[in-house]
Amino acid sequence: MRPHLKWLLLIPAFAAVIGLGYAIPKLVGDSSASNDSSGSASAQASQIATQQIKSDQQQVSAYQDLIAKNPKDLLSIRKLGDTYLDMGEAQSQTGDVNNANWSYKKAIDQYRSYLALNPSDFDVTLDLGYTYTELGMDDVALREIQIVTAAAPTNQRAWLNQGYTYLTMGNATEAKAALQKAIDLDPKSQIGQQAQQLLDQANSGAAQSITVPSSP
Repeated sequence: MRPHLKWLLLIPAFAAVIGLGYAIPKLVGDSSASNDSSGSASAQASQIATQQIKSDQQQVSAYQDLIAKNPKDLLSIRKLGDTYLDMGEAQSQTGDVNNANWSYKKAIDQYRSYLALNPSDFDVTLDLGYTYTELGMDDVALREIQIVTAAAPTNQRAWLNQGYTYLTMGNATEAKAALQKAIDLDPKSQIGQQAQQLLDQANSGAAQSITVPSSP
């Protein structure tokens, strides 16, 4: 199973790793030291992302070879989609928006190919919705996510994804409602804790600074 929404694990580090910048000024009084720290962290994040892109490119070739041998290899199709998504996030971190969008679209193609063969896999449906969010197509993302919330209302990850997508749309009211549903389903689970973390930021106003993460 693809790890769900890796980016949520990075929310506390977004300012340092991705450079969103809403936390660093509050934590560091010396503005010059803050800028140096932010620049160093940004350079390190970019270097890591570049290494990730190279690794992903190798994996893409490997999965493409497997699919060429067996066009109905569901595992390889899904893994290829995951790899394109990871590569798109890494490319976005380096500022390569055009290639990031290309990778997101390739991920969408693979997820749709997978779902054509296995339409009941809600994990991949949610991966598809998340990829649309990364691409900035929030309305389409919501459509995919709500397929899952309608068919499986106890799917905690679906409410988490829906809350995040609403946040990227600037709809805090719907976002908070969805995140609260995720929490109510199981507040002690990893997803429940992630939802609580994002809800706390939404309530504090900090989440308003978070765009679609350039990272899970």
